Formats: sequence, C-alpha cells, structure tokens
Amino acid sequence: MKDIDSHGLLVILIARGHQTIIPNGETEILENDLFVLAAKKFENRENIHLDETYIHKSHKWKNKQIKDISLPDDQLVIMIQRDQKSIVPNGTTPILEKDTLVTIQIHEEK
Repeated sequence: MKDIDSHGLLVILIARGHQTIIPNGETEILENDLFVLAAKKFENRENIHLDETYIHKSHKWKNKQIKDISLPDDQLVIMIQRDQKSIVPNGTTPILEKDTLVTIQIHEEK
C-alpha cells in the first residue's frame, strides 16, 4: 500500500473474499480485492444521497439477502455496519437484526 499514489484518497477497508481488512502501509494488494475509499474532502452534490437504515426486530428486510430486497434502480447498499464491523456486501449477504445498512442513491441530473 505504501507504494501507491492515492491522489488524496484513503483506502479505509479492503474486502478480500469473506475477510475484511483495515489496511496499513504493509498491507499487500491482491487480485480481486475490493476497496472502500474515503476522500479528504467530499464535494457535496445535490444528486447524491446517502442514507442509513437500522434493521429492528420486525423490519421487513430482516433475515433477507441483499438481492431479495426491493430498492429503486438508482439505489445501492454500499456497506453494512454489524457488531462494530463494516461489511462490503454482495447479493448473498444476509441482513440481520441490529444491522445498519448504508445506501447511496444517485439521481441523474436533468
């Protein structure tokens, strides 16, 4: 990681298979790694909306997989916060009680 020119971005999490890694300067990047990036400055844009949804014991998404929930076409679950961990989900990731889902919705500019 220390040899990469990040252009002001910070790699805050690497998803490697079923493993979640908080990288440091010695972390080796492998093929098929997925990165969660953060920027020092977020340019607020009116067409981008981030939202958090807490999954309570009777929430309709509880015990479903990401692929089985109904979201608008322009909305995507980008992270699940579970037991003090951040998960980068895929379609088969289960949604559990007490999870917090972070979604991004990008409205096309007209």
